[in-house]
Amino acid sequence: MEYMRRLILLLCMLWAGGAIAAEPKILIINSNGAIARYEEIRKEFLAQLGQPAHTVDLQGKEDATASVAAEVARYAPDIIFNIGSQAHQVANEKFKEIRQVFAAVINWRRFPVGEYALGVSNEPMSGMQFSLMRSLFPNLKRIGVLFSPEVNREWVETAAEEAKSWQFDLVTRPITDPSRLRDQLINLLEESDALWLISDPVVLSSKEAVLAIFAGADKLRKPVVAYNELFAQYGAALVVSVDTPTIGRQAAMLAKKILNSPKPAGEKVVSPAGSYVILNRKQVSRYDLKINNDAIDMINRIIE
Repeated sequence: MEYMRRLILLLCMLWAGGAIAAEPKILIINSNGAIARYEEIRKEFLAQLGQPAHTVDLQGKEDATASVAAEVARYAPDIIFNIGSQAHQVANEKFKEIRQVFAAVINWRRFPVGEYALGVSNEPMSGMQFSLMRSLFPNLKRIGVLFSPEVNREWVETAAEEAKSWQFDLVTRPITDPSRLRDQLINLLEESDALWLISDPVVLSSKEAVLAIFAGADKLRKPVVAYNELFAQYGAALVVSVDTPTIGRQAAMLAKKILNSPKPAGEKVVSPAGSYVILNRKQVSRYDLKINNDAIDMINRIIE
């Protein structure tokens, strides 16, 4: 009897310990797993988190809400990690009561940040970009930017105020109709010293639109400052991009934070911690752009 009593006690202790140590259920909603950047963020998130998670891939489908709702009901997650704007929009509208972390969301200011949500911004801090521009190109004064009001109004308004502290004037042109992009671009470039390209699906609606933007800037000999190293091949003079793996790791740290405290104090949306800077000397020389060589140490890669 004593043996049986001790065995039962031991089994109860093991069961209780297992219940206490049970890992939280984490659901990842990926807007499109075929996008390499999203998949890299997901993998880094899991590596930093150190535990498995269930993934739902929306595959870019607009009618995915019902299937996501079914997965949430079936899996009953303790926390949801949203990768990309579509995933965040679905989760933000339908599952506000569940703790959430988001990343790779274009202009997160478009969406209300829920009471139980934290996120990593998709864009490099505008102040950091302006700091680099001011350090590298001391003669620049007027920076032009094309944007969609529906997507990036808040981001541009914030950036315009930030630009003033670096002695820049931000010259803006809203784009609501992509067919009028070329006309608006030429008008903007004539009033600007450089073009600042930001993440905007209306402005950058196609490869043809990207080519038109760079062709227009080249014709008027205006340098382009871009946010992704992909644009270096099109002729961007300066690229300031976020470090994608770091975003995944930051998101994992936020997930741990919100699991420990459902309503954590502090900033709800953090800026990307890492950056990668490319300078195209060929384009700088082509446009007779004065460069401060004392600031070259800030550059990660130089294209000669």
